[in-house]
Amino acid sequence: MLQVIRSYSFILDFWASEEPISFQSADLCGADLYIGLSDGTLAHYTVEQLMDNDQNINSTLKNRISVSTSKTPCIAVKAVPSESKLITLSDSILNFYNIETLTQSSLSPVRGCMAFCIDQYMQSPLGLLVAKKKSIGHLKLDNALTLKKSIPVEETVLVMTQYNNSICTADSKMYNLVSFKREQSTPLFPYDYDLTSPVVTVISENEFLLVTASAQGFGIGVFISSSGEPVRGTLQWPVIPVSIVYQAPYILSVLKNSTVQIHHIETQSLIQSIPIASSQPPKFFCLVSYPIELTSVFDNDDQQNEESTIPSGSISAIIGTIDGIFGLVMVPWDAQIQELFSNNEMEQAIALLESTSIAEESETQMLKRQKFHRIAGFHFLEKLDFEMAFKHFRLGYLNPKYLIQFYPIQSSNISLENDQTFASDTIQRLESLNTLITNHILLFLKLKNEKDIENMTHRLHADANSNLIAYLEFGRSMKTGPFLIEDIDTALVKLYAITESKKLIPFLQKSNNALLEECTTFLMDHSRYYALSLMHKSHNDSAETLDLWIKLASGDLTDPEFLGFSLIIDYLIELSDKELVLRYSNWVLRRDPTKGVKIFTDRKDNLFESEAVLVYLESFGSKPKQTYIEYLVLKQHNKDPQLHTQLAIVYLERIIRFTTEDILQELDQLFIEHGPRKVSYVEFLNARGDPICIAKLQFYHFLYNSKLIKIEEIKKILDNEGDLYYLENLCLASMEKQHDRVLEIYVHHLHDAIGAYTYCVDQEGDIRNRLLHQLVNLYLSSR
Repeated sequence: MLQVIRSYSFILDFWASEEPISFQSADLCGADLYIGLSDGTLAHYTVEQLMDNDQNINSTLKNRISVSTSKTPCIAVKAVPSESKLITLSDSILNFYNIETLTQSSLSPVRGCMAFCIDQYMQSPLGLLVAKKKSIGHLKLDNALTLKKSIPVEETVLVMTQYNNSICTADSKMYNLVSFKREQSTPLFPYDYDLTSPVVTVISENEFLLVTASAQGFGIGVFISSSGEPVRGTLQWPVIPVSIVYQAPYILSVLKNSTVQIHHIETQSLIQSIPIASSQPPKFFCLVSYPIELTSVFDNDDQQNEESTIPSGSISAIIGTIDGIFGLVMVPWDAQIQELFSNNEMEQAIALLESTSIAEESETQMLKRQKFHRIAGFHFLEKLDFEMAFKHFRLGYLNPKYLIQFYPIQSSNISLENDQTFASDTIQRLESLNTLITNHILLFLKLKNEKDIENMTHRLHADANSNLIAYLEFGRSMKTGPFLIEDIDTALVKLYAITESKKLIPFLQKSNNALLEECTTFLMDHSRYYALSLMHKSHNDSAETLDLWIKLASGDLTDPEFLGFSLIIDYLIELSDKELVLRYSNWVLRRDPTKGVKIFTDRKDNLFESEAVLVYLESFGSKPKQTYIEYLVLKQHNKDPQLHTQLAIVYLERIIRFTTEDILQELDQLFIEHGPRKVSYVEFLNARGDPICIAKLQFYHFLYNSKLIKIEEIKKILDNEGDLYYLENLCLASMEKQHDRVLEIYVHHLHDAIGAYTYCVDQEGDIRNRLLHQLVNLYLSSR
């Protein structure tokens, strides 16, 4: 059975007395022990240093004072170190003393007091409850004693306890809840005063534990909420308790048969039972006001032939009989847990670990707690309870390297060869996750159907993987050092790959420390080619990146996550390696010249000279060259006449390529049939919108907008193509201010009256008048 407490006996100096004297009450405040005696006096002892190999606690009498003029027993004593006060209750008088000197305090005594208790929530100024025959007063203990509020009660209160606003009392018949806010007392349930004295203790602000008795003499503990509702289960004792105290997570009770029992509050199970080494029955039992440390001796390796001491527990409660006082030392939580783990009582150890909290934990305590969580984690891992396992791994800050080597994602970057830790030993004993799952299915689940085995194996692996992923993602936020973060990121890449997680691509698109060599084969084996390409990209290996993307775009490799052909173009646009851009743009331009030319037109740098690009694009047809020249002239606003002329030639050659003599005649005839007096020839082309019309308009608009075109070179081409390219010849004539030629084409060849008229009125002054007159003559002469 787990050893939670140990009992020590106080060795007290006695004094000569004619009357027999017995112990009535006591309190311990550090090394100061205060004892209320049956003759109305108070004894103050100083306690010597306590060693855990001692069975007795030596003490020396320091002072003894009278607290009752009538020699009435001192039935209660309470040290209040926060206020440097000592409170005694004797002959229904509450007295206050200076804690160091035991001289009378300036605070006035409280007369008619039947019981009192300290607010366990408020530390300073202290809250004090005082029960009189027909009332309960709420006082504040500070430089003065101030009555805050008083409420009447029907029966005299015998015991009471308080935590902040929650108060529980007992009279000679009934347990009650008291509310100063509502100024009322609410009955809970009765008890038999002939069988037991009332016993109550605080569990928390919202919970109390009350003791009653069965007719057979068994003790029954009832947990009650601050609203009066039963909570938890019930505690049972073979004998009625004299008193109980709560020290998380244990209920400590002293029974009438001189036995101390310890129960766990969550399970209500009995943890330990020890006898009190006294022939007299227990009279009182309480938590001390300030514990005294128990120390252990050990050899100090840093200093030769010297010994040092370390804390190994503290006296947190005292038990009194009429002739003896005993201190109960709570075994430190880590020693309790270690003992349970050593005895393979895993469930109890984990329950204690989870229920124990320390407000201000030292670094040593923190490291111990983390170690225990790691042990608990492996316990649950062995049971394939992955959720609980990783909960404890996280609390224990387990180095992820052990789990990485346990899963089917082992890293050659990690070695456990000389690792002598518990984690390493456990991993080696369990062999691997695959082995653990297989053995569990065969030995414990005893599945025989192949389909059932397959489904269960898949489910368990999925559960294991998802929990490890969450843990490694948590691990990335830990301050683990550069080598471990590489192992974590590498493991995450592998896990994302085997679980087909959508997190893989976003993870690789951000900054990460995954090892390329470790991941390459793994990603290839799982057909995660696009992910692998992103790893190469993050390592600035552009050639490998592009090789993979070209294989994916060509269909040589398949990966549904690949974003497509445009990804290659975008990457080449950003790439600043001229040799690689030319090498891979060759493939792109042959696959799609129109899109491929964006590699040169959408760049933000000056990696290439425009002349070199034009020469390079020659072998890929006219379209990419046209697009690039358009980019230079129309977007970059290049003023080079040669480029403007080249673009005009490209537009003209495109028209020539699309047309024949028959097509041109047919187009002109369609305009005549459409009605030349309704729209101009240009408007007619624009309305049709077919490729020939678009090409002709593109040439028309460019020639009218550019002033840098070398007309002679355009004329040479048109002269070789014949006279049917009327609109194109009209444009050249207009640029050369050959107004007669322009009007002739409009009237006799295009039959475009609106276009002719518009051309005339767009001129200035005398030229406009002359051309309008000439236009009229042309139409009159043609009749």
